[in-house]
Amino acid sequence: MGSADYAAALERRTRVGACFAREMASVAGLLMPGSDQSARILDPEDERHAGLGAFLRPANFLGAAAVALPTSRDSDGMPLGLQLLAPHGRDASLLAVAAELEGALGAGRPIPDPGPWRLT
Repeated sequence: MGSADYAAALERRTRVGACFAREMASVAGLLMPGSDQSARILDPEDERHAGLGAFLRPANFLGAAAVALPTSRDSDGMPLGLQLLAPHGRDASLLAVAAELEGALGAGRPIPDPGPWRLT
């Protein structure tokens, strides 16, 4: 990417981030999927994870505050979740909303054993 394209991308990021902040001014957060699939067992080529970033990119692009919330498990017992986004700088209020949602989503569930997921 050349310097002019890079500068244009940064300008777009600033413009879109400001628009996001304006639209989010009157709400506590934006609740959206954390991923388009459940967690996957790691594979040597990492092919199963190709789509995992689709719902994560907006927060990264915007520099938004974001938190992941576990919700349930799929039929194989793999975890599923949601993410909550807020504009940059609203981390504390986002975490307060996340704490409330965590209770509604079933806080106190047992923590899964990651051993079968072959993470090591």
